[in-house]
Formats: sequence, C-alpha cells, structure tokens
Amino acid sequence: MNGSGMDPVMTMDMPLLPGWLEVLWALVLGAVAITHLWHVWWMSGRARWWHLAHVLMAAAMMVMYLAAQPAHADLYRAGVALFGALTISMILTCIWWASQDNFPNWLWAASTVGMLVMAYMSLPVGDHLATVTYLLVVYLAGEALVWVCNPLRLAADVTPAVRLSLAVMALGMGYMLVAMQTMHMHVVPAVMTMH
Repeated sequence: MNGSGMDPVMTMDMPLLPGWLEVLWALVLGAVAITHLWHVWWMSGRARWWHLAHVLMAAAMMVMYLAAQPAHADLYRAGVALFGALTISMILTCIWWASQDNFPNWLWAASTVGMLVMAYMSLPVGDHLATVTYLLVVYLAGEALVWVCNPLRLAADVTPAVRLSLAVMALGMGYMLVAMQTMHMHVVPAVMTMH
C-alpha cells in the first residue's frame, strides 16, 4: 500500500495481441473445438477421448485469448492443475498403450505434448523461460506443418478437416506463447477520484 492509502494497480500490455486479434483467435479456436466436438459425438473408444482432449485444449485456448493473465490468476492456477494432471495421465496412458500395441501411438504422443504446452502456458507469465518458450514455439510450428503436409502419412486416418484444425490450434498455441513472452507488465499508481 502506498502513502495515499490506495494500492497500485498491475496492468499488462500484449503488443502482439490487440483486442480484435484476441477475438479472431477465439472464434477460430471455437471452430476447432466444434470440429472435434462433432467427432466426440460420433466416435467411440480411443478416438472419442483423443478428440475430447482437443475440445478441451481448444476451449482453454479460447479462454486464454479472451481472459489474459494476470487479471485471471485463479483461472490460470486451475489450468496448471488441470493440464498438469491431464499430461501425467496421458503419458501413463501412452506408455500403457505402447506396451499393449507394441508401438507408440504418434497421435496420442502429439496430443500429450499439446497438454504439456497448455500446462506451461497456464503458469504465471513470469515463470516462463524464454528458451523453453521459443523451443515450444518452434515445435508447434513444426507440428502445424506436419499436420498440413502429413509427410509420413502418420495421420492417414485423420481427415483433412481435423488435420487443418490441429494445425490451426498448434499455430494458435505458438502465437499465444510468443505474445505472452513479449508481454509488458506495468504498475500503475492508484488514482483517487472525487465523488
């Protein structure tokens, strides 16, 4: 508390995310969520759970674009817990399935990395390490390229619309990481108003 009896206010400036771009990304990620939700409805087994994981990631990305840190710190703390727990459970599931199927499931492995990135993004911005952030951005750009080009045909059973949605989500995650890394924090002195 300062001498005036009022606390200063913490604000942030994300130069790479003007308001219109936040809304645009949220709408695009909403379309990604709907694409996967449709598959959740019509599929079963592992495929249903895989698409459900992407619905969750796309919905959380929408929230991140519309409700940035630090104004929603409790929401982001919940994100760390949720995505951290999901990452651990997906790692264990991938190991189990690989032992049962005698080969790794690359679609689930990529989704597990996506969950890990979501947990990292949910950490307080001050806890992000530039090197880790930019390594994740490079990974996500590569993942987007792989989804679009499908060079090894690893995702031959994934429709072009789903592959495009996954590429868009990877790009949205990468852009958010860069925007968070370039965020400027400001402490604004409290101003007393006369009534």
